[in-house]
Amino acid sequence: MKSTSGTKGPGGDARFLLWLRLLFAAFFIAAGLYFEWGSAVATLCLTLLLIWYGRRGGLKLQWSPSWIAVLVLTGAYLLSSLWAADRGLAPWGFVKLLPLVPFALCCMQAGPDGRQRLLEDLPAIGGVMTVLSFLLQFIPALQRSFSIAGRLGGFFQYPNTFACFLLLGLAVLLCRAQRKKRDWLWAALLVFGLLQAGSRTVIVLAVPVLLAGLLLHHDRVRLLLPMAGGGAAATGVLALLRIGAAGRVLEITPSASTFLGRLLYWKDALPVILRHPFGLGYLGYYFTQGSFQTGFYSVRWVHNDLLQLMLDVGWIPALLTAGVILYSLFSRSGSRMTRLVGLTLCAHAMLDFDLAFISMWLVLLLCLDWEGGKTARVKRGAARALAAAGIVLCALSVWIGAASALSYASRYQAALALYPWDTFSAVRAITECTDADALDAMANDVLKRNDHLAVVWDAKARTAFSNGDVASMMEYKRRSITCAPYALEEYVDSFVMLSQAAEAYANAGDMASAMVCISEIRQLQPQLDTVRARTDPLAWRLTETPQLDMPEEYAQYLAQAAE
Repeated sequence: MKSTSGTKGPGGDARFLLWLRLLFAAFFIAAGLYFEWGSAVATLCLTLLLIWYGRRGGLKLQWSPSWIAVLVLTGAYLLSSLWAADRGLAPWGFVKLLPLVPFALCCMQAGPDGRQRLLEDLPAIGGVMTVLSFLLQFIPALQRSFSIAGRLGGFFQYPNTFACFLLLGLAVLLCRAQRKKRDWLWAALLVFGLLQAGSRTVIVLAVPVLLAGLLLHHDRVRLLLPMAGGGAAATGVLALLRIGAAGRVLEITPSASTFLGRLLYWKDALPVILRHPFGLGYLGYYFTQGSFQTGFYSVRWVHNDLLQLMLDVGWIPALLTAGVILYSLFSRSGSRMTRLVGLTLCAHAMLDFDLAFISMWLVLLLCLDWEGGKTARVKRGAARALAAAGIVLCALSVWIGAASALSYASRYQAALALYPWDTFSAVRAITECTDADALDAMANDVLKRNDHLAVVWDAKARTAFSNGDVASMMEYKRRSITCAPYALEEYVDSFVMLSQAAEAYANAGDMASAMVCISEIRQLQPQLDTVRARTDPLAWRLTETPQLDMPEEYAQYLAQAAE
């Protein structure tokens, strides 16, 4: 008998699966859902797809560990807004991860065969992305979007994650029982794109991944020679000729600055994780790193997704999620493809921030076990309540997503009008403000939800200085330096204002106040020396080393003041 909900198959409704595949591919084109506005669009599309599917045949809900982990993780991002380092932007993290919830429900409806079909689309998606991004980089207006420091970034606009995604496509091809002629075309494009991306970590990771894929394949003997020979030849030729970013293959070394930088990030972050078992909220690591860093760097992500989760939402959600992922990947229900793809992604995520791109989270969800636990069919009343909740969450996503889109488009005032707690837009507005009273008011508003920003304390210092309040200026500059201890310009800026204040006091005959300013100036270099003493030895081995010496004008001024 023909089903009223459409043509059914092992992977679920055929039309549902087709729409899901189209959306899945589109998410990678949309910057891999890195931006919050992309996640908002994804949440809306997936929710509408689920509502449509539920009206046609009802939804299946499976209370598996994977489903529980998704709910706990996304809920933790929302809950962390209560104590986040930036309480204004913390809800953006919830909106960013929200697509995981409707996509997890889609995974349940699609079934194992449907999820396998989505994974098998990875080579084609990666091949098309490679061709399009390689060609688009030659358009001057788009070059910076697809070519990052001479490396192909794909639509992710980040070469390392793009290379990891291409490697996942190769892992899928290796696990296919039967191959078609076009698969060899996809393989060639994926290898070409991987080399153009120039990720040394992915190139090193590709060796065990390809070997594992070959050893697991039933026809490994026939595949081994052409793949190994062709891959080695292509890598060698491109590397020696230094075509694109392929020359980076010759620069693989454990002493590379990028690797040492990661070690420094992790070393600095671990004590913070121990001190904050409930996390710092979304982007909390980025805003607070000045208070604990022991080297000169400014990064948004810690380059290790497990540590990032702990920094964002704490130990419990992070470890629960990691445990469920590992359990699913090593369970008997997993296929060779899900294991290899999932483990490859997890391995690279321990060295980078792949999961900052929500589309990579979606790939990982496809590798998990969704069939465990109690299974229930959502009844009509519950379906209506679920649809209403989905619509409310979509409205929240669209609101915050629209604000984020305006913020990234440099429409700061419009973004603040839509979402007044957007710290990024507020900071940009502060840097452009010329009215002292308005500047101080905006700075105070930001500090209510985030007091870790050097630029905001600097704005208050400048306002105080323009009003002749030198004592407050000194206090605010101290706070600014505390937030950015490796920013030499903060010390120089303090020196400039203090020297001007000392000169003004001296001209007015107030030598006591002038000496207070000079005494504060004398403390600047000792403060830098203190920062130097706590600097980790790794920091001096990076490409960008700390600059911790005041300019010559500083010593000359102190010599003249002594006279």
